[in-house]
Amino acid sequence: MGKINILVVEDEPYIGLSIRKRLEKLGYHVIMVVASGDEAYQVSAERVPDLILMDIHLEGTLDGIETARTLWNNFSVPIVFVTGNVDPTIQKQVLDSWCYGFVAKPFQGMELETSVATAINRIFVEKYENQGELNALEYSYHPVIEWVQQYPDQIGALMDEKSIIQEKDRFSALQIFQLLTMSQATDDDLSIDMKEFLSQVSFLIWNQRVKSNTLNWELLIDSDSIVLTEKVALPVAIILSEALTNSLQYAFTTDLDKGIVSIKFQKNKTGDKMILKIKDNGKGFQESAYYPDTSKQLATKKGLGLKIIEGMATLLGGEYFLNGEQGTTLEVIFPCSFSEIKN
Repeated sequence: MGKINILVVEDEPYIGLSIRKRLEKLGYHVIMVVASGDEAYQVSAERVPDLILMDIHLEGTLDGIETARTLWNNFSVPIVFVTGNVDPTIQKQVLDSWCYGFVAKPFQGMELETSVATAINRIFVEKYENQGELNALEYSYHPVIEWVQQYPDQIGALMDEKSIIQEKDRFSALQIFQLLTMSQATDDDLSIDMKEFLSQVSFLIWNQRVKSNTLNWELLIDSDSIVLTEKVALPVAIILSEALTNSLQYAFTTDLDKGIVSIKFQKNKTGDKMILKIKDNGKGFQESAYYPDTSKQLATKKGLGLKIIEGMATLLGGEYFLNGEQGTTLEVIFPCSFSEIKN
């Protein structure tokens, strides 16, 4: 799978380098960091980026807005503006189809990463909705449906296949996977780089849940760049989606100084297992809502989210551990199936 290509146009070298490092840490490919509109045009003519991060106030003959308009008219490249002055006058100047967002300098928390993930998702949705290809989502591989079919007694009346397909908002990871792999040939199993995939899922959920909350937040993502096929990648992403959504909705109180959620996905030291770990510093869970199995220090909650997590761990041939002390920690460990890993 090819990586998403991003061009950064920023005339302050330190900020440009910082943006590059943050994007590459999430698995994106930064084509180049350039300092002027003329350089941006030259690079875009040679290799059209998927997205451009554009500083509005550039030195040279073209400012950021003029450069963005020129690049859109010639190459149809969407723009996210980076500026120290996001005021209504500036926003009014660029309320056009090629403006996919604003990020204010200095960056606060995860604003940069969230804006990029949201813009990329919009790019893919617009591209493939027009072609009608997103309608294929209902007929693509759906790990939750597979779980329900294999273990119907474990989910009972909570959900059936029809309601699962209708709950597209809950399973946004499925749509993100489809969008990111749409260009792949269909004769083989689809595959995806988990570093980029999990980052996209995380920041889109983050954008939905955090933007209206006044609490100070921090999201930490540490994922190895492992390329997996859909039958492994999708259950992992759905586990992440359920756990992160639950953390952001229920784990934090307003008197907390900072809400922190960390996500790790990596192989163990011996290389025979994979580990997904989601941890927050919230209030933890209350014993009355859980039914702990003390022999494994494992807890099971009466709710659809944790049942889905349990089901996805079952599909992966692994197990999950949930600890509610000093925040909540969810750890899913499953064996490496090298037939599912693309080298």
